Amino acid sequence: MIPYCLGGIAQPALRAVMTEQVPANMQGELQGAITSLMSLAAIIGPLLMNNLFYYFTHSEAPVHLPGAPFLLASVLMATSAVIAYRTLHPDKKRTVT
Repeated sequence: MIPYCLGGIAQPALRAVMTEQVPANMQGELQGAITSLMSLAAIIGPLLMNNLFYYFTHSEAPVHLPGAPFLLASVLMATSAVIAYRTLHPDKKRTVT
């Protein structure tokens, strides 16, 4: 529960960083897109992770790996961290148009 609570605290800070990246006339679109993505993740996440847990824990599983959902979650988090870093710290050589 503690990491989940920390995620709730970090959400306003993340939104503030994102709002600095778009002009004032597109703030509503950004907030709508963020909320849509969060809603989509809330629907897909439990379905995906529950089925992944079942696949790796049932009696005929190819490998007994009850931590598979956590492994997938860590891969997704690492991928999103790389994307966020590249977005917020663009290379001097790359030009964003």
